Amino acid sequence: MKRWLVKILLVCALLWGGWWWIATGAMQKGLDAFWQGQRDSGLDVTVAQAARSGFPLRIGTTLRDITLSDPAAQTALKIPHISIASPVYWPGDVAVTLPAEPITFTAAQGPLTLMSDGMQADLNLHPGTALALEAMRGKARAVTLDAVEGRVLSVEEIATDVIQTTAPETYAISLVATGVAPGSLIRQGLQVPDAWADSFAPILADIVVTFDRPWDRSALRNSRPQPRVITINQLTAEWDQLGFEISGNLNVDNNGVPTGDVRVQVRNWQRIFNMITDSTDVPAQWTSTIESVLGAMSDAQGTLDLPVTLQNGQMRVGFFPLGPAPRIVIR
Repeated sequence: MKRWLVKILLVCALLWGGWWWIATGAMQKGLDAFWQGQRDSGLDVTVAQAARSGFPLRIGTTLRDITLSDPAAQTALKIPHISIASPVYWPGDVAVTLPAEPITFTAAQGPLTLMSDGMQADLNLHPGTALALEAMRGKARAVTLDAVEGRVLSVEEIATDVIQTTAPETYAISLVATGVAPGSLIRQGLQVPDAWADSFAPILADIVVTFDRPWDRSALRNSRPQPRVITINQLTAEWDQLGFEISGNLNVDNNGVPTGDVRVQVRNWQRIFNMITDSTDVPAQWTSTIESVLGAMSDAQGTLDLPVTLQNGQMRVGFFPLGPAPRIVIR
């Protein structure tokens, strides 16, 4: 009896180990296809090490010393370590973790270093061969962004949710960022008064985006789904005496050109206007004209209400042109 039990356990262990090996191999093949897609798009990609991990209860891959560089733009991104894991019983619940190690972005203007206490994104995928994205939840704490000259920005915590709606190609996106503090470079550049608060009130975003197709495994190997309808229900930020609120609706064509209306409200706009004009070389005659126009568009409480129209590839506020509209394309 004991011998039969040992044999059964041995067979189960072999089957379990075989399934784990096949599943981790499939994960690595998917990552290889993703990296190759980046190379095909013109990026240089190097991964120093890709190792299986998580046995026996997790299907995992650990990547070390990842570098993505764009020779044309002379930019590079270096990530020391990425951990990807999912339960062995369902590989569609994926956790992607970046540890508390510096991530470096290099550009012609100089390097930037991103640090945190760790970042994690949890992905829930629909069962099936397509593995369509059902939900993604990301979180990061104690985030800092530094340049050689000093601190650019710090954030206490960021939480983001991306939830698929009843329409497979539509996703509801929410964001909450607390303790967003402009660093010394921003405060000095804008000549922010020392008495101003160190950080923003919580920054909130509620956006619904309809893509041309759902996000699934094909996005790793082929082109990315592209936004076609963007509804900004809420995008708010408040820093000391300043407040910003954005809402609107945009339709995006096949070339990434948006059309629609966006409402931008700025409370106590005069303060930020003065800081910008004091820290830049805007001619005095232009400053006076712009200030008069903005003053005519604000209410008695000092809130500026700007209805921005995007049409035919251009942006305008009323009859005043603002220039070309930005293209909205996911590379």
